[in-house]
Amino acid sequence: MATTLSERLHAVMESAAQLPIERQNELAARIESLLDELDEAAWDAAFADPRSAGFFAEIAAEAETAEAEPRRSFPKPKGWTEADEARERELDRQVGIE
Repeated sequence: MATTLSERLHAVMESAAQLPIERQNELAARIESLLDELDEAAWDAAFADPRSAGFFAEIAAEAETAEAEPRRSFPKPKGWTEADEARERELDRQVGIE
């Protein structure tokens, strides 16, 4: 992927820099929207490619296997106290994790 602007895009951006800030922000939003559309189209193409089916089936199977495995607790930091544990349980309880 290119890490520099093409000459044409650089010239356009220099022209855009001359616009009032409000117009620059409008232009930036339109560019962001266009980039999002291009990114979405690339993902759609990847999902639609029949060669992707095997890959997606493989990662789905990995996810199912991971879900089936028992969950392990996240390791506690050094110096973790009973008060820390109680606070953690209370926070879990407040968000509905029992």
